[in-house]
Amino acid sequence: MSASQPITLAIIGVGIGGINLAIAIPKHNPDLQLTLLESRTEFSEIGAGVGTLFDTSRSLEPQNSHRAGFGPNAT
Repeated sequence: MSASQPITLAIIGVGIGGINLAIAIPKHNPDLQLTLLESRTEFSEIGAGVGTLFDTSRSLEPQNSHRAGFGPNAT
């Protein structure tokens, strides 16, 4: 089989699920190219009311999503 073009995957919505998916996918398939699409142009409080149970929050820790730009200096 000849070399094929790389596969590009679009992740639509970069909320808690989208950002964790974008962090996890390269760990399992580093050859995929990711395109992240988000309709919002700036951070806002909309969506900030998302809550998770302790076990759910703990399951996200291996992804290090808390270091993916959600800190006070995020741009």
